Amino acid sequence: MNELMEAVYAKCMAGGGSGELCAREAIAAAREAGWRKGEDGKWHRKEAMKETYEIPNVEIFGTGKHRGFGFDDSVIAQMVADTNAQLGREPFIFVGHSEDDEPQDSHPRAGLLRNLRFHAGKIFADFSGVPAAVYRAIKNGGFPKRSVELIRDFTDKAGNVYPWIIDAVALIGAAHPEVKDLRDISKMYASDRDTSGVRLVIETSGEWPDTPRENAKENILMAEELKPQEEPKAPEPAKGAEPAPAVADTGALDAMRAERDALKAELDALKSEKTKDADRIAALEKRINEMGVDAQLDKLVHEGKVTPAEREAEKALMMELLPLPNKVKFGEKDVTLYERRVAELSARKPVVEFGEKLPKGDPGDADEWTPERLKRAQLTKEKVEKLRSGGLL
Repeated sequence: MNELMEAVYAKCMAGGGSGELCAREAIAAAREAGWRKGEDGKWHRKEAMKETYEIPNVEIFGTGKHRGFGFDDSVIAQMVADTNAQLGREPFIFVGHSEDDEPQDSHPRAGLLRNLRFHAGKIFADFSGVPAAVYRAIKNGGFPKRSVELIRDFTDKAGNVYPWIIDAVALIGAAHPEVKDLRDISKMYASDRDTSGVRLVIETSGEWPDTPRENAKENILMAEELKPQEEPKAPEPAKGAEPAPAVADTGALDAMRAERDALKAELDALKSEKTKDADRIAALEKRINEMGVDAQLDKLVHEGKVTPAEREAEKALMMELLPLPNKVKFGEKDVTLYERRVAELSARKPVVEFGEKLPKGDPGDADEWTPERLKRAQLTKEKVEKLRSGGLL
């Protein structure tokens, strides 16, 4: 990337543009300034273009049936979005002298189409980098007609297929402007871009705008010059008539919305994966904690300090206490609530050795609970309630 492209890209990103949009502007600026990417993968400056002009808001196509194909609002809007999506492949403007389907490569090229947008059934574009000779011929009526070249079922290098894209616009007149270096200028727009698909040439109508804008002499677009141009003000509507709506860049908006939706979907997918990972980690941590509590209780049961009947209740309590980071004073040490509970149970006097036969039933039978044990169970319950009321559980 050369300095011009870096400046344009940085300016666009600082203004809140997307990476795709800013890359498109940087490439377009470099091409318009005479830079081309060579076989070595580096950008090289060709001979600078001579004085050029920009003609904004040129009507190039509209809805209707053309050459046997129907073009309604949805088809045209999609065409604009798909054309704008082709990075570094802006449609050419070329000079034609006939109305047949002669390939565009046989005619001199005279600029690029920028800022394509769809409004009220018509496609508008800005003619950029138009050589002075061509501009003068346009102003003098030398190109009374235009035709648009579409490609049907266009396939890009990545294999993506698009129903329709705009490939070029031809300026049709009686003869080429008498400019000896016009073909040299057209080399600035040479490209090895894909042209796969079926080409369709359609003559269009529409008046030329009255206010072309002159570009810099060397046609070098620096970052400051890439600020969005204000649309020319429409004439005041007649009394009683509704004002005409401003031309909306629906193609660019659709592209930005599509990019936003794709990024949102990617973010949602990442969040989903993170949620799944977090759930798996939490489940694993819980299982590890549970195994530790089980081992501790097995030891206490074996020592006769916790009866089998008490085991599940103690396990539930200890599982709740284990994750809590709060520390309390126990003797001369600061311990966690879980550690304190383990210490309390370990300090009990054995009620019965594990495996010792009792005179009545199992160790967990209600009639084997001594007053001392009932009191201890009540104190344990009170401690749990106190912890819960204090927000520790």
